[in-house]
This record gives sequence, C-alpha cells and structure tokens, in this order.
Amino acid sequence: MQGPFLGHVSASDAMLWARVPRAGEYRATARSSGGEVLFATAAAHAENDGCLHWHFTGLKPRTRYEVTFAAVSGGGTGELRALALQTPARPDEPAKVVLGFGSCIDFPENPIWARIAAECPDGMVMLGDTPYIDTTKLEGLRWAYRRLASNRSVAAALRQIPFWATWDDHDFGRNNSNGTLPGKENSLRAFREYRPMPQIGEHGRGTYARFRRGAVEVFLLDTRWFSRTETSWADPAKQTLLGRQQWEWLQRGLRASTAPFKVLASGMIWDGKGDSAESDAWGSYAHERDALFRWLGENKISGVVLIGGDIHVSRLMRFPTRTTVGYDLPEFITSPMHDRVFPHANVKDPNLVASAEEPWVFLRLTADSTGREPMLTGELVNRDGKRFFRQELRASDLRGR
Repeated sequence: MQGPFLGHVSASDAMLWARVPRAGEYRATARSSGGEVLFATAAAHAENDGCLHWHFTGLKPRTRYEVTFAAVSGGGTGELRALALQTPARPDEPAKVVLGFGSCIDFPENPIWARIAAECPDGMVMLGDTPYIDTTKLEGLRWAYRRLASNRSVAAALRQIPFWATWDDHDFGRNNSNGTLPGKENSLRAFREYRPMPQIGEHGRGTYARFRRGAVEVFLLDTRWFSRTETSWADPAKQTLLGRQQWEWLQRGLRASTAPFKVLASGMIWDGKGDSAESDAWGSYAHERDALFRWLGENKISGVVLIGGDIHVSRLMRFPTRTTVGYDLPEFITSPMHDRVFPHANVKDPNLVASAEEPWVFLRLTADSTGREPMLTGELVNRDGKRFFRQELRASDLRGR
C-alpha cells in the first residue's frame, strides 16, 4: 500500500492519491473543524494498477480538513492512514505563497524531500525526469512510479504538501526522445495513474496543465508528446515542439490569467545547450520560442517568468526581450535533485546572470501579494538549506513599457 498523498490542492478543490494491493471501492471523508463533511469515492482495479484518485470539490478557502479513508466494497484490510488537507486563500486575496520546483529525481532515500516539505508549504512542482524511467513498457513505467512512491522521504513529504508534475525525456520514455517515440501512450497512461491532477492535457493527448496559487499561476508545459509530430504553428517549414493543440491552450490560458506572475515551466531549458552535441532544448525550436515571445508582447502579457530543468546544473538567465515582450524575461533552471552534476552543461552564454554546479538542489519560489506591490523571489536551495543565488522581481519589472 502506498500513500495516501496530497496531489493538486486549490482554494475550492483537491485531489488525493493512493495505491492499494487489492481491487475495490474506497471512500475518503473530509471533515472541517466547522463541522462540514464531504465525501469522495474512487475505485482501484488492475486496469489502473490499483491507483485511487479522490477528487473533492466545493471546499472552503483557508480551511483545514481531516481526511479519513475506508473500503466500501471489495478492497483490502490494510489501513490507509488519515491525513490533513489545508486549502489556501482564494487567488484574489493577498497572500504569501511558497512553491518548490525541481527536476532529475533518483530513487534512494534523500533528505532533500524533508527540506522541500519544510520550506515549500504550498507545494512541489516536478519538472520531469521525476523519476528516471527510460522505457515505454507499461510494467516498467508502473514499477518506477511505485518505487518512487515507496520511498519513505518522498512519502513523508507528499503527505504534507501538494504536488504537480509534467514530464521530460526520461519519464516520457527515452533520453532526448520526442513525440514520435513508439509506446508513448503507455507513458501517458502511467503518468495519469500516478499524478493526481484534475486536468492533464486535452482530448487524451499530452500532460500540460495549469494551477493558480495566490499571485502566481503556473503553466506546466509538455515538450515531449507533440514534438516533431506535425508542422509548427509558428513556421510550417519546420517541426513543432508544443503542437497546435497545446499552443492554443496556452494562448487561452495566458489571455484569461489575472495572476500578477505567470510561470511557464517545462523540463527543457528555454535557452540552448551551447556547443553541446545535444539539441534537446527550446533553443533547438527557436522558431516557436521566439514566436511565443513575440505573442506575449503583441498581447501585452505581463508577469511571465520561465523555468526549466534537465541539465544537472542550475542557472539564472535573462533574455533581452524588451523590444519584443516589453520586458526582459528571466529564466530559472533548477537541476538536479540528486548528486550527479554535469559541469560541462554550465556553458558560456551572454544571457547568464548566475549559476551553481551543485547537487541536491531545488528552486524555492515565493510570490507575495501582501505588500504595496506583488513580489516574486526565486532562490536555489540545497538539501542542507544553503542558498546559492537569489533574484527578486517586482510585478512592475515584468510589465511592458
């Protein structure tokens, strides 16, 4: 038995996850201190690898719920331990929100998870290679997700804080893989089983998703499923990265967003890999990246911040996009959460502001709307709590002039 874990949590809804060894229907009961009681049911069976997703709706903001679990029909006798669910403030209320972002997760026990749970109370965003899987065989995919969920330090953290995820190449199926990879449907099936989020892609394709916490809205991009499967929406002479379906979703979401800060997060880095032989980055699809940047400026989209992972070093970049976007776009690169650092990936770049060739790191992102002006602060943190670089951004810094 694994879990239960907190998955997606918002001011009004939440999704919890667990995996049980026997098929059956299970009920989750959420009770608030004010006497409110809500129920959600989920069924485990062989077709979903015994995974349960309980989706609560109609929750109250800023409310703590105690959630208990029970078998309704069938099911095993093993106990699903109760957990606490805390909803945040409504998105339009002043609040201080702290989220973690990380990529490149390995299976051994790791105190970085305790650090994340302590320092990022509003949740953790897994950017891909989380974990390494490197197969599209369904049994191998499920085995890897189960192995990570069985990790005691992971389990302890995800019982305390929510989490969201997208994928990169290794959890999509292969190193440097793209959307032409055979068996990617199995990768998506296992991702959906083990990643409890209400929205995962659209029309049965992709893993892209979005969520709002306080002053920040996070857009989790899928840079694998659609890549090289169709001509580009930005240039019909070239192949796509995002795909038209995801691009249209992103446009709708950015136009509708009222968040002062809009984080565009992907497993891939937004720049290139320098002289590296690898072409596995947004820089290899510059036609779509640059078209996206132009679209931001044309539509006067303020507050955009870029986040990437993958490369086993962490960096802070600043794109000179004032003439196209209206302001310079910052990029935070956070990697790895394990001990294997790739110094050769820390390439020279005129847009580089700071870098850290450090193992066991994550990005701590704070969005604070309680003051006179919304502020966003990003800092790299290692498992011992050491800070490596810090960048403060005011909402007015990310607004066209």
